[in-house]
Amino acid sequence: MAPTSVPPADRSVRYLKRLVRTRLREHPFYTPPALTRDGERLLDELDDIYHDIYRGRRRPRAAHALCDDYYIRRLGRGHARTVHLLDEDNGYVRGGAYALKLDHRIGEEGDNEDEVRGYDLIPDAAVKYFAPIVDFADHFGWVLSAHSPAPGSRADVRWLEQRLSQHGLLVDDLSEPNVGYLEGHPVVLDWAAYISVP
Repeated sequence: MAPTSVPPADRSVRYLKRLVRTRLREHPFYTPPALTRDGERLLDELDDIYHDIYRGRRRPRAAHALCDDYYIRRLGRGHARTVHLLDEDNGYVRGGAYALKLDHRIGEEGDNEDEVRGYDLIPDAAVKYFAPIVDFADHFGWVLSAHSPAPGSRADVRWLEQRLSQHGLLVDDLSEPNVGYLEGHPVVLDWAAYISVP
């Protein structure tokens, strides 16, 4: 049987939110920093923008323009989403930093949805090898996850590949830019659409 990737959209958003909260609470070494009021306001505005985008009232660029208006540094851009930094320097987080992932593919299953639904595939014993998802929009337009400032090394990639294979997991695009550190532990930062199980 061929490996399966992200499961079909049969899990409700409510179930996935509960899963994210539980895994965050039970994480062995990560404690999420607090969002400031400005950080909460930013996520509320993003929610409003994405609801308008899905209704056809705004263009997808509006979400990225908001991040520009809020002076949020862009960490990277892929074919399907852009990652921005929320931290103490820009006043959106106290005591740490988050990666804010904004989806480009509107009206179809995008990388953010794949990443959140892929989180459901990870066995509880292997969650510590992934940067925790902290929150996400009901429509998956944005995902907030733990941020790691340093890219991993090739040795970290091999170490993670071995650990993940012990749990029957394969992250096809596992490479140095997609690996970082949380509390000194190597973790997978990006697994959207690439996580597979036998």
